[in-house]
Amino acid sequence: VAAEESGRLPERWAEGDPVARELRRRLLLRAGEILDLLTPDQILELPHRRAVRSGTVGALVLALVFGVADPGGLVRGLGRLAGPQVREVVPGSGGLFGEPGPGFVVAGADCEVAARDFGGGDQETVCEIRVGAGNWQAIPAGLTSALAAEPGLPAPYRRWTARIEDVREGFSWRFRRGERVSEPRFLPVRHHPLVTAISARIVPPAYTRTPAQTVAVLPSFLEVPAGSEVQLRGRLNLGVVAAGLALASGDTVPLAIDGREFTGSLTVTGETAFNVTLRDSVGLANLAPLQYKLAALEDGAPVVRLERPQDDGILPLAGTVELAVDAADDFGIAGLALYLRPLGTGGDEDRWYGGFFFPGGTGRWLAWDSPVGEWQIEADTDTAGSGGLVLRADLNLALERLDLVAGQGLEIVAEARDNREPGPANTSRSGILRLILPSASDVLADQARSNEDRKAELDEARRLNQALAADLDRLTRELMKNPDPDWTRQQEMEAALERHRALQDELSSIAEQLRTQLENMATNQLSSPQQLEKAEDLAQLLDRQDSDYLEKLLDKMESGADRLTPEEIAQAVQEVARNQQELARRMDAALAMLERMSREQELEGLTSLLEKMLQDQQELADLTRQLAEQNRDAAADSGDQQDPNREGDGQEEGETGEEDGKRTGEDQEGQEGQEGPDGQEGQDDQEGADGEEGTEPEAGSEEEAARLAERQEALNKDMEELQKRMEAALESLKEQQENRPQDQQPSPESAMEQALEQAMKDLERQQAEGKMQEARDQLMQMDPEQAAKLQEQAMRDLGSLYHVLLQSQGAMQMAMQQNQVTSLRGLAADMLALSHRQEEISRRIPTRLRDVRSLDLTRGQHRLQKAAVQVRDELGELAVEAPMRIMPLLKKLDGLIEQMGYGVNALEENRGTAAQRHGTDALAEANNIIIGLLTEAQVTGQGGSGQSSPSQADQLMQMIKEQAKLNGTTEQLRQMLANRGLSQETRAQMKRLGEGQGELARQMKDLADQERIRQDGGRLLGDMAQLGRDMESISGEIDEGLVSEETLIRQERILSRMLDARNSARQRDYSSRRESRTAERLYGDQDGGPGAAGDPRVRLRYQPLDTAPLDYRDLVRRYFSALDSLQRLDADPLPPLRAGEDRGEMP
Repeated sequence: VAAEESGRLPERWAEGDPVARELRRRLLLRAGEILDLLTPDQILELPHRRAVRSGTVGALVLALVFGVADPGGLVRGLGRLAGPQVREVVPGSGGLFGEPGPGFVVAGADCEVAARDFGGGDQETVCEIRVGAGNWQAIPAGLTSALAAEPGLPAPYRRWTARIEDVREGFSWRFRRGERVSEPRFLPVRHHPLVTAISARIVPPAYTRTPAQTVAVLPSFLEVPAGSEVQLRGRLNLGVVAAGLALASGDTVPLAIDGREFTGSLTVTGETAFNVTLRDSVGLANLAPLQYKLAALEDGAPVVRLERPQDDGILPLAGTVELAVDAADDFGIAGLALYLRPLGTGGDEDRWYGGFFFPGGTGRWLAWDSPVGEWQIEADTDTAGSGGLVLRADLNLALERLDLVAGQGLEIVAEARDNREPGPANTSRSGILRLILPSASDVLADQARSNEDRKAELDEARRLNQALAADLDRLTRELMKNPDPDWTRQQEMEAALERHRALQDELSSIAEQLRTQLENMATNQLSSPQQLEKAEDLAQLLDRQDSDYLEKLLDKMESGADRLTPEEIAQAVQEVARNQQELARRMDAALAMLERMSREQELEGLTSLLEKMLQDQQELADLTRQLAEQNRDAAADSGDQQDPNREGDGQEEGETGEEDGKRTGEDQEGQEGQEGPDGQEGQDDQEGADGEEGTEPEAGSEEEAARLAERQEALNKDMEELQKRMEAALESLKEQQENRPQDQQPSPESAMEQALEQAMKDLERQQAEGKMQEARDQLMQMDPEQAAKLQEQAMRDLGSLYHVLLQSQGAMQMAMQQNQVTSLRGLAADMLALSHRQEEISRRIPTRLRDVRSLDLTRGQHRLQKAAVQVRDELGELAVEAPMRIMPLLKKLDGLIEQMGYGVNALEENRGTAAQRHGTDALAEANNIIIGLLTEAQVTGQGGSGQSSPSQADQLMQMIKEQAKLNGTTEQLRQMLANRGLSQETRAQMKRLGEGQGELARQMKDLADQERIRQDGGRLLGDMAQLGRDMESISGEIDEGLVSEETLIRQERILSRMLDARNSARQRDYSSRRESRTAERLYGDQDGGPGAAGDPRVRLRYQPLDTAPLDYRDLVRRYFSALDSLQRLDADPLPPLRAGEDRGEMP
């Protein structure tokens, strides 16, 4: 059938198709074989074949005879035989008739029409055609044949044909010869089926959450999401019987036909090319169908980025890390995960530890395990406005439980998973973030280097400010000469203003960097809140101090919209010149303050480093004791299995181990109930370490001992670094003291120098570094009992050193505070004497000075002005401690000096009334300055914080100092008992020691009560109530004279737990401080109501002092004199301000 069809309908088969060619070849071969076997008898079977043959031969012979004799008659006879009933039709002479043609012609094909001409003549015959009602057009016709008369037709006639090429429309045709015209005939045209319009509706997969889209006109190339369903709808030019989509792969997708429309669909999973095939009722197909191509857009993997704000590659010592994860996908993010692993563990195929925190983990703490311990994460995700395509997560990592030593680090990576369905979801990972844990000494060294850089930057800024001040002074003088500057001077002034703005920006950047560094130090628990407050003061000190008018001018100049007028430039230069003196003063104060902060931070850093070493050594000692107990238990179990007769001894040893375990449990009871960041009760870092089961306990013990030895080695290195830093600090202090002038009073740093010398002596005497090294060796030799004893001794040595540093820190702070108070009171006394002299000069100034010799008054007023300048300079040196409170007093002193200058000018010009007014104003200003100085001295004497009660961190710090002192005293008492026995003196000392420990226990209980009723913030680390009970227990033992090695161990553990609580409180205060600082400028400054400026109380409060009665002013003066006499330590009379004419000596 296929072979027959290939021969009958060749258009159904592609030209040159080997299959069709082979089928036709087989068909012809088989047909030839069959024909070769056929005989005439088989084809036509006739009865009486011999008679038929004879008759046929006779008829042929007879026909031949008649054909030769009368051929015409023979022809007519044969015609009659062929049509005996047909009447003879004789058309008119010369008739022209068209022959019936095909029923239709295919559009674009050629067709042939014909006509028979029964007329004679030599006239030309043509064919005429027309389309519709148009004109007839002649087409040449050809004579195809000249036939003799057919049966029943006259003879002869002619046959004319005409060929019409590329027929596109139906037409009418006829033949014409002269006047003869055939009847018109119409030949219709049948077109191939054709797609006139095709549209598509793309339905993406459901997981993309993308709405369906309609494409009105399907282009030849279209990109759609992979897995989309493409619904096709098209229109045809005529009805068809079959339609389909012929895919490039060879498959055919049938289409549904409804009249002249078709519909169908296909799912696009890859690149798909197709065309529409049509077939009508007569077998015509569409010609050269247009090919369409659909490209599948694959669901790409998400993009994820992990970053750490201000990343320095350092893992904070406090273990808190803030990260940000940004992820984006073309259709949506289904999950975000965070993983970490210890640094340097291997290639990319190594195992990571962590999990997905989105979805489901937002707003709560999640915990995961790792080879170095448990770590936690809190995520705050934000998908607002992105429809889930873009996701940002702010992460807080709590890594303080990881068992890492200095030099080790972590690799952190984020992973994003998209929402692809069905099939596996696409995942991708961010770049690896590497964080290395530094030692505390490294952090302190970096901080010291950063401080040196900040000081160098401030020195450079001060140099630039001095150069700018010189240029502004020159420009100001030129402005005084020529108020209307030329273009060159205007350019110089604009450049000076730009330099001023750049200098202000540089100072603000320096202050911000310093504050950021101190915040990092506070995060690592290597700085104090006091240092942060000083950093805030330093930032305010270096902040912009320009006036609003100058800010508007600078903004206008920077925008470039309107050029400044010469008047505006001149006024801006004068405004900047007036601010340069204030800026220089602030920079000097900032440099001095930064120098002081560096020294304080150095001592605080050493103290914090020692705190961490104490805590780490305490933890190592506890772990070493646990390891020793495990070894004893394992040895006892092994002995019981080897020698059953020693059951009694084993039982006794078991009871001893039970008692030791009970004692250890009591000591660590305060550790229970701690809360981690997830709000659940935590446990000690090593809880359950001795409960691990294994088939090779000895191998596990060796591994644990090696790990503890590694940590002990890291502590030993920290000890070496601590000693080096203390030596460097002591050498720096000695050099500073040697360069200090001999006439100056001792600086507060002398107390720090003495404390460091004492600490170095204690280090040399105690040899704690050697004990740590020996403990490490004992651990490597699997002797944890001896190692624990050495660690306890090293811990006591560290506690003694810690007590010395705490004392030196407190002594230095007290010395600086006392020095500041004494200096402020001394300046207040100098100002009081200056006020007294000013009042005398004001009384001596007459109203009319023309006839009075005023040289003495002028000279006295000028000396008072110099004395005020000296007071201002001395007060500027005190701005280091409280710059934001001292700076307003310096401004008041500037106003006083300016008023005195006006008074000097008035006296020189013999203007008595003006001189009296300026003298009175100067007196009032001096009295205000006195009040401010005394107030500042009182605030400084109270600590300068302005708080009604100390914070919990401050209370714990004070208790830590006392506990460290008690620990040292207990050690000395134990040695006295061992050497001399219990004497009366020793008993009294034990009683005082027990009372001190009991007092600390009561303070700890009060602190626990405060913490229990606290409503805001997180809880402190540890159980304060249990800590107080432990203190009471030790106090009772000391009262009873039971001072043993166990007492010292428990005291050291109490100190370590107090340090943990204090760090927790300090971290909590720092977190609340940081949150409050981010919202401190939420609202703008409020100027009050319209009538605030006219408040009568405000007017009364700021009345000029010269309107006050003289008796009242005398009473105020005597009041301050009495205060000064009571508060000054010495009873000497008020000293003169300074000796020398040019230093402002008063007459």
